[in-house]
Amino acid sequence: KNDRSEIKELSPITQSNMFQIIVPEDVMPHRRLEVVANGFQLLVLLPHYVTPGMKLYIKVPAIRCLLTLDPLKTEDRNQFDGNAVIEEVKRNPHTVAEKYNFLHEFEDSRSYPLHMAVALGASVDVVDALYNAFPQAIKAKCFFGRIQNTPLRVAFQYQASPEVILLLLDLFPEAIREKDHQ
Repeated sequence: KNDRSEIKELSPITQSNMFQIIVPEDVMPHRRLEVVANGFQLLVLLPHYVTPGMKLYIKVPAIRCLLTLDPLKTEDRNQFDGNAVIEEVKRNPHTVAEKYNFLHEFEDSRSYPLHMAVALGASVDVVDALYNAFPQAIKAKCFFGRIQNTPLRVAFQYQASPEVILLLLDLFPEAIREKDHQ
């Protein structure tokens, strides 16, 4: 069972991604607590030692913060920082092997960072860095909106550059024959 709570922001999410949770009165240990941190929905598994009123600290992965933008909004696409993504992948390559719910309007639209970066207009260098950190994502079909798509399909859908499309085809040529799934 999930419990809901609002959490207090310790610092701006773009700086440290660290947040403080004050455990609500009615929450039990080993339960999942649904929290919202600066617009990020998170499920936190509470440790066995929690007590009501206790302060817990959580950290949102920086890769999620960098990519939680709306690819349909020009201002969000312009805000996308490919160099910051590359630097984060160098620092924490393991974080790109997880799926995240980047698009809040779709409840279960979890995708790999590669898919989201492509949708945001990532350069060849960004796509290459994400691919090298977690090559399996190139073949993955992730819910992007309401349909499961490969990164190549996302590239066509969001009008990625021809260079990115060619790179994706080079990395996974079979993607051209893949069908979308709902």
